[in-house]
Amino acid sequence: VAVIDKSVTLAAAGQATLGAAMRGEAAKVVSSPKTFFSSPSYLWIFGLYSATYLSANAASTLCDRASVPSSGPKFLSTTLTNIYACVSKDAAFARMFGSGPPRVVPYASLG
Repeated sequence: VAVIDKSVTLAAAGQATLGAAMRGEAAKVVSSPKTFFSSPSYLWIFGLYSATYLSANAASTLCDRASVPSSGPKFLSTTLTNIYACVSKDAAFARMFGSGPPRVVPYASLG
């Protein structure tokens, strides 16, 4: 997932084609796994999935202890956690791999 996510970001920023970025990132996993798995881009993805997993398990555990169904609270907690984590990760990726200064988001895209 980290290879794909970073490759999409690099392609969107115009730094590489999607195929070239994927080949380059996959090669990094094989040639220098320690560097890849300690890179900020991998750690952001790891953190995102860890936060979502932790949120689901915490909601499930709390609901089990309170003897209430967990599907609603688990859905809500994982959704909110995942949205926050994904937006944070995307902002970090834009800072790390973006090209040029930040641009204003058009008002029409907000509505």
